[in-house]
Amino acid sequence: MIGKMSSMVAGVVLLAGAALAHSEATDEVRVIRIRGAVPAPAAQEVAHGTVVRWLNDSTKIARVVISGVDAERISCDGQMFQMEAGRLESPVMRPNDTFGSCTLEAGDYTYEVWLSPGSLQAQPGRMQTRGTLRVL
Repeated sequence: MIGKMSSMVAGVVLLAGAALAHSEATDEVRVIRIRGAVPAPAAQEVAHGTVVRWLNDSTKIARVVISGVDAERISCDGQMFQMEAGRLESPVMRPNDTFGSCTLEAGDYTYEVWLSPGSLQAQPGRMQTRGTLRVL
């Protein structure tokens, strides 16, 4: 399975702004990479049932934030998004950490990537970029 996954990598840029998300697609898993700055498409489409993961491939502390979505629409194995001030937030991710293994109900999900050069105890400082995940 690992060989199959690595042979099916499809480098698709997801986010614009000061952080980059890069996608690696396989049969059933989509990894969204958090990196440095480059332009990106407005939306990324995935099939319903696709597992979504975020990888902090930057040198900073990161957090993924999804606003305007009920927690029941996202199902994660292991770590979960937490409801904070009316939005879903991932746990703080160190560089090279992965968060996710989540499946999402059909619909559009706008998410933000927050980055901070600070410590793990601090909230990641400012929103760096925004992306849309469309689940068909």
